[in-house]
Amino acid sequence: MKKTIYLFMSAVLIGMLLFTACNNGERSPEENPIEHDVNTGLLTELLDDAVVQESVSHKNLQIFLISANTSGDDVDYVPLKRAMENDLVKITETSNVNQLEVSNTSGKTVFIHAGDIVKGGKQDRTLTYDIIVDANKKDLKLSSFCVESERWSQRGGEEAAYFSSNTKMLSSRDLKVSSKKNGRQSDIWSEVAETQEKLNDNISEYYDQNIDVKANESSSSLELALDNKELKKIKEEYRSSFEKLDLEGVIGFAYAINGELYNIDVYNNKALFKELFDKLLTAAIVEAVTELDPQAKNYPELTVVKLLEQLKLEKDALETSKDLNKRTRWMTKEDRDLMVFTSVDLKNGEEWLHHNIIIKSEPSDPEVHKSDEYSRLEEAL
Repeated sequence: MKKTIYLFMSAVLIGMLLFTACNNGERSPEENPIEHDVNTGLLTELLDDAVVQESVSHKNLQIFLISANTSGDDVDYVPLKRAMENDLVKITETSNVNQLEVSNTSGKTVFIHAGDIVKGGKQDRTLTYDIIVDANKKDLKLSSFCVESERWSQRGGEEAAYFSSNTKMLSSRDLKVSSKKNGRQSDIWSEVAETQEKLNDNISEYYDQNIDVKANESSSSLELALDNKELKKIKEEYRSSFEKLDLEGVIGFAYAINGELYNIDVYNNKALFKELFDKLLTAAIVEAVTELDPQAKNYPELTVVKLLEQLKLEKDALETSKDLNKRTRWMTKEDRDLMVFTSVDLKNGEEWLHHNIIIKSEPSDPEVHKSDEYSRLEEAL
């Protein structure tokens, strides 16, 4: 009789495991999320009361929402996308690949997010650092990189003297590292080309037909590649799994791809995060598509416990700090495995505004590019 009960319970357990595997760990955001208090590690250092929810997933992408108390909610930050849509700011070409200028013609405080891509000018650019632009501030310098290598002139009916919009941001952790840290234009071009090729391969396999995300108007443009119609369809398939996420009290999120932690963004202003979320999520989805195995039936998943275990910065981590303008301080910390980028609002009690943690694709010696980091910070001024 005991043997029969044992076999029955074993069969039930195996069935439960198989059911979990077949569902790829996907959970509806309508279900009550399990929350994990963060008691140790880097998140504790950055956020005293951080709570990480169990992930919601689609295929190879997991989203972990993070909640915590905030102290910067009294400032009304207008993200760059809305500011450009409403003609509150104008970003102009300087004919220097690595430097643009922004003028805020409004009484609003504008927030530019590191990795924002601006479309137009002589080449599409990505903006290197978080920048807070004061009301009515004119001709503020912006550090930038080209994300469109084969153009240095007007494109179609666009203006070559200024930039028309910001709807996208960098969608690769290696691109983010190359932009924020390494400071080499050649690395950016190489990473853009690699992203395009990965998207071509995976989307072609996904639809079982030859797909090229490179646009006829400019084959080297990352901005235009991200507008590819077949890529848009896949993005919407992913997005449907995350559209009912409850962002109440949430200040940011972590994401993992194929069971590997890639990136964490948290903000000291809940309204700012909510407005940025759609663009941040889209970038995470694109990165997941670039790393997708279209033929896989199951995908590895990361647990919250394993996520937290990775967030331990070495005590001798390299640190840098620089005031980019009278409103913005940019700080970095780096060890072999992690990079932490922090922007500080100097006119809001020197409170932090944004923490970005990037988990490196490969361990590295942070001293290697130390001089590059300082030179990039100097150029930003």
